[in-house]
This record gives sequence, structure tokens and C-alpha cells, in this order.
Amino acid sequence: MLSGEISKLKNKRDVPGLLTLYAQNVDNVNTIHLANIYGTLAKEVRGSDNVEKLKTDETFKGLLESTIKKLQSTPEWFGVRQIATITHSLGKLKILNEWFFNEIEKLSKRIAKEGKPQELSNIVWACATVGFESAELFEAVAGQHKRIAKTGDVQHLSNITWAFAKLECNADALFGKVAGEYERIAESGDVQGMSNICWAFAKLGYKAAELFEAVAGQHKLIAGSSNVQGMSNICWAFAKLECNADALFGAVAAQHKRIAKSCDVQAMSNICSAFAKAGHKAEALFEAVARQYGLIAKSGNVQNMSNTCSAFATVGHEAKDLFKAVAAQHGRFVRDGNEQDVANTLWSFAIAGYLDEGRDLVEKLWNRACDGRLQFNDEDLRQLALFYASAQIEKPNLNLEPPPKPLLDQIEAAAAKSNVTDSRSHKEVSSTLTELNIDHKMEVSPFESSNVTFNTSTMLNIDIVISKNDNKNIAIEFNGPSHYIQFDGRDFESGTTKFKRRLLEKLNFTVVSIHWDDWRRAREANTHKDLLRNLLKEK
Repeated sequence: MLSGEISKLKNKRDVPGLLTLYAQNVDNVNTIHLANIYGTLAKEVRGSDNVEKLKTDETFKGLLESTIKKLQSTPEWFGVRQIATITHSLGKLKILNEWFFNEIEKLSKRIAKEGKPQELSNIVWACATVGFESAELFEAVAGQHKRIAKTGDVQHLSNITWAFAKLECNADALFGKVAGEYERIAESGDVQGMSNICWAFAKLGYKAAELFEAVAGQHKLIAGSSNVQGMSNICWAFAKLECNADALFGAVAAQHKRIAKSCDVQAMSNICSAFAKAGHKAEALFEAVARQYGLIAKSGNVQNMSNTCSAFATVGHEAKDLFKAVAAQHGRFVRDGNEQDVANTLWSFAIAGYLDEGRDLVEKLWNRACDGRLQFNDEDLRQLALFYASAQIEKPNLNLEPPPKPLLDQIEAAAAKSNVTDSRSHKEVSSTLTELNIDHKMEVSPFESSNVTFNTSTMLNIDIVISKNDNKNIAIEFNGPSHYIQFDGRDFESGTTKFKRRLLEKLNFTVVSIHWDDWRRAREANTHKDLLRNLLKEK
């Protein structure tokens, strides 16, 4: 029997023998045989080189062409289960054959109606993996949201939501129904499933409070698993959607040794970025990752390195060796860096105070930014504006060419969009200074008498300035919660707050910082005048 012969070759992992057997029995092959053949190929052919070799194999080309023609002429010959297995196999092999996937798309309604959640999961997963976008297919699958959520297991829900997010297909009803299964998802113990689901919701911007709260409740399980990539995706999702989960982040941070020893540079980058975005300092975690500077520079791609530096700069964790190792990869950054990588890296070196250590990198990246080939968005331009201003103040000996006028105009426009708000607390401080007969100004540009050569507008404005006779001005900075990073229940100045203090001191300001909670308590106790007097004493 042909089925028995296929099973023998499958057990022997004999791919050439399996293809030969197919070629000798083309007329006798049924859909179950085809599914088994494709499934074996997907399991046994590993590595891009071997996949490329398979794609040029004449027997395999004949197998795929015959399958497609059969889908065209007699699609009813295939059951949805066999269609799913074949499609999933091509996905695992990362083989995008437009002809084949177009035929699958034509069967969208039948697949969605007849397919079980596992089969639907396998098909959309494959499409997302190879990058085949099909609004018709995905809409048809999304239409089965009630049945998928009710009968699909966590892995199926995970793969389906991941696929929709990967191809950026919004499906409100589907994601809403999946979110409703939050108890089952969290109690499944499937860290990879929870990871994919959380990642998908965050990627598409779907907030699901009950789902994320349930997942956060599994923090011990998540942190105790061996799935570092899963941990990284969960942390990223929570940070992206601004979901507070101190216990989760604390549990993950406690695994700093295992995270660093995983040698998974992308996971380390994602975890550090998530902690930075969520405002968790996690000293031991960042220190453990920093010690992997050689691995990060050698094995990480440009995006990994850029995001890691950005995370360290954001939380204000010193890591000179890491930044030096990344700077040594300047050739790769110039060759492979996109707009976000360029702007983010320049910003990170400026914020962290490593412009001198990264001289070769920042000079080359600035030239890359100025060559006119990159199209920066507003966020990128704000980062470039901050870098260019700080470089002229902190490291004026850097060899930075003046930006061409089109880029300069964009940078100045981005700087002008910096948010300037006189908060109630700012006004209270100003009013108190007036009561103390202390002359002052609010919202003052620190660059008015500097050597910065472009219009910085409101960028990095000082909250309050007190001018003194000896030309040494006092800069009062009211620091709200966003100016701090949490660690062990205490507030530490963030990297950007440290940077601004450093820059102002370079510009000959004496910096006085008012912690928001100190001011709140002083106001409540009616001791706010004493607080200001003490802060300004001998300044």
C-alpha cells in the first residue's frame, strides 16, 4: 500500500526517497498522501539553504504544480483538513508560491465555514508567515469568531490572533471574543500562547483589561518558564498598552541571570525596551544585559542594538562598554540602519552622554541623516533635533556637517512641536516665588545664549529661571512622575532627566529640582515656602 510506503520513508526521514516515491506514483496519490508528503517535507527540510535546494528540485516543483492544478480543476477533491496541512507545511518551509496561495484564497468561504479552529489556525498562520495578504480569507475567518473563541484551544487562538496582527488585519469582533476567554487563556499554563496573544493585542492596539490582568496573575509561571522570548513578548505587550503589572515585571527582572545567559539578543533587547517604556529601572537586569555587550554587538542586528541603547539611555543606566561595543559596529549601522535606527541611536548616545565614546558612529550616522536618502517622521526628527543641539553644547569638536536646508527646516519644525504646558504645580511654584519677592521667568529656552545654530523653539524649555547678578542663572525644574524611573519602591531620575540636568549645567545653570511628591506634601502642610527657601539657600 502506498500509505505504508510513505509512512516507512517518513519514519526514516528519507526526503529524497519520499519525492521519488511520489514521482513513481503520481496517478495513485490521494489528498491524504499529499498531506503526509508535504508534512514530512516541512518537518525534515531545515535551514534556508536546504529549502532553496528543495524549491529547485524538479520532483518537488512537479509536486507543487500538480497540487495547484488540482486545486484549480477539482477543489472539492481536497478536504479542508488536507488544505490546511499543505498550506501549513509551505508556511513552515517559508515558501511563498503566489499561484498556490491565490487558489487557497478562492476557497475562503468554504475554508472558513468547514474548517475547524485548528485548520483555520494553520492556514492563517501560514499566510502570515510567508507574508501573503488576503483580506477575503482573513475576513471570512474572522466571521467565525464565535465558533473559534468557543471551541478553539489556546494554541489555536494564539496562532490566529498572531497571524491577524502580523499582517495588521483588524478584526474587532474576533479579538473581542478571544479576550472574553481570558480565564481559560491564563489558566492554560501555555506561556507561548499567552505571549502570542498579548503580542497580537498590543500590536493592533486592542486593550483588554481583564485579559491582561489575568495574564499578569500568572507572573510566577511566566517568569519561571524557560521561554525567554515569551517573557520578552509579554513584557513588550504590557509596556506597549501601558498596562501596569509590577508583580510581572518584578518576577521577570528576578530572572536577570537566565535572561542574560539565554544569548537571545532580540529577547534581551525587547525586555530592556519594555522595562524602559514601563518605567522600571531593574538595576540587576540591566547590569546583567550590559555585561553581554560583546554578544550584543556581534550577534545583534542594527535594530536590536539601537533599541538596547535606547532602553539604557531612557532609564539612565550607565553602560560605557556596551555603548563602545555598539559604536564599533558603525559600518553595519550605516549600511543597514533605517530612519528609526539612525535617529534612535543618535538620540541614545546623546542622552546617555557617550558622544565621545561613539564618535565614529555618531559622525557617520549624522552624515547618513544628512545625505537626503532617508525620510524621517516627526518622532525621528525630534530625536535628531535633540541630538544636534546637545552635540553642539557637549561635544562641539565633533565633525558634524551643517544639515541641508530641507532637513534643517524639518528639524526646526519638529522642535517647535515640543509640548510646553504650564501645569498647576508650575504655577503654584511661580506664585510662591512671587510671594517671596523672587523675580523669575517661566518657560525659558536654555539655548538663548548658546552656540546652538538652529531655532530650537520650545525644545527643552526650563520650567522657571531665576537670574542672578553674577550671570549664573538658577534653573528650577518641577519633576513630575514621568521624570523618574521606579526601582525598589523609590524614584530615580530617568535618563532624559539626567541628560537635561547635565546639559543645563554645561550651559552654566545651577539646577534645582522639585520632586512632585515633596511639593504635594509641602503644600498640604503649608510649608511650601520653607521648601523653596531651603532649596534656593546658597544657590
